Amino acid sequence: MARAKRQLKVRTDDDKLPSTRRQLFGRILKDDFYLLVDLSLIEALFSVPLIVVLAFEYVFLISVEVRFDTVFPIVFYMGLAAIPCFGIKYVGRNACFSIMKKRVHNEGCFISAQVVSSIRSSGIKSLINGLIAGLSAFIAAAGAVYILFVADTFFKWIGIGAIILQFAIIYGAAEYFSASENFYDIKFFGQLKNSFSFSIMTFPITLAYFALTVGLKFVLSLFAPWLAILTVAVFSLVLNGLSVAAATLLAHHQFDLHINAVSYPEYVGKGLLKKQETE
Repeated sequence: MARAKRQLKVRTDDDKLPSTRRQLFGRILKDDFYLLVDLSLIEALFSVPLIVVLAFEYVFLISVEVRFDTVFPIVFYMGLAAIPCFGIKYVGRNACFSIMKKRVHNEGCFISAQVVSSIRSSGIKSLINGLIAGLSAFIAAAGAVYILFVADTFFKWIGIGAIILQFAIIYGAAEYFSASENFYDIKFFGQLKNSFSFSIMTFPITLAYFALTVGLKFVLSLFAPWLAILTVAVFSLVLNGLSVAAATLLAHHQFDLHINAVSYPEYVGKGLLKKQETE
């Protein structure tokens, strides 16, 4: 649907709309693969500064002896440099969420125009959202390395687990923030509070999503440099767009349960075949 003109078109055959979000996800995989590629490339463009920083960090780490005085400074200072890069990345990722929201709600748009519109309307909030995620990632990376080298008891693994969990929760909140930013007109701090609430409330889903989208990349990068490069390439070409689709559908399901059912009933199941239409 997005291959020829790089645009989303409204589906007029309402009777053929999926009746569940699981079916919608399958429909997106089947009919909108090129949209997933487009979204992945858009995010990859905004992720170039972060990829460069992480690439330098990776090269530095594999070229030094594994000691606290060599490893920790690299992780610390490159982690600091990565924080603003996370902000830039999330400006692009938020634009991808805005496009996917159009697809999920069966609304039309030109993809490039929607990217520009998203940056204009939500660029600053998306940047701050990314900076928060970047700061959390920095705390997780630098904190884990510090505890790993300095602590020498079993409790160090509890400490490492705790700071990784905080990153998982904040990362999940950042995704909910991007989904809600393209759904509701809410003030920044209220939106931030709601995002953290959803991330904690759906913690098992948040943790599984974090493991698949962040943990998987980290684990694969440990085996060999070529595997790290391959992982970045695959995510940049396809999987980032796929994660936007999954996160959007998961978030919209939660919004239906906890917000729309009470305050916005007209949004419940938007883009899906209505129940009365299936009877």
